[in-house]
Amino acid sequence: MWVGAPVATPGRRSGVDRATAADVDAALAASAHRDPAAFEALYRRHLPGVYRYVYARVGSAAEAEDLTAAVFMDALTSLARYEEQGRFCAWLYTIARRQVSGFRRRRRRETGLGLTADDVDLDALAGAPSRRLAALEQADELVPALATLSDDQREALALRFFADLKVAEIAAIMGKGESAVKMILHRGLLQLRAVIEPREARHDGA
Repeated sequence: MWVGAPVATPGRRSGVDRATAADVDAALAASAHRDPAAFEALYRRHLPGVYRYVYARVGSAAEAEDLTAAVFMDALTSLARYEEQGRFCAWLYTIARRQVSGFRRRRRRETGLGLTADDVDLDALAGAPSRRLAALEQADELVPALATLSDDQREALALRFFADLKVAEIAAIMGKGESAVKMILHRGLLQLRAVIEPREARHDGA
């Protein structure tokens, strides 16, 4: 399965839009067992978000494409076990997290190296989740901003802004309590703000 370059997606949806999207996903997932076109529709709907989530975790465009393809292959072969386990989107990102975790374990065994700022290709991160992050990307400051976050913070923010998941869904995927996830998101956003606001001040004063 070829991933290709994800297209831009709209920002976070309203509660009504999210519910409608969940209904569409559920109908497509129910049909995907016997209708390849239904799974293709799910693939097209979720490809951009899954790719951005994976890319934010692994920092390599090439690896993100391979892992994203693996996520959807895993989802296709696991559809029989889905059976309305919450939102399809949350189930899909549980698979994505498992693929990323496996990749990171393999990379640590093979190289002993973790993600560094030099590993990240800014051009691969299409569609920043907010105006401020888009401004960071344009100023070549997104990599240093992400590098200041813990892995939990990067993951939680990616699931919140790239995948548009609810806090409860993020908590289930990460295996943490909702209050813990809220604190991780809060601290991650504060850390990003500490990077963003000085840059904006420099820009305004120029």
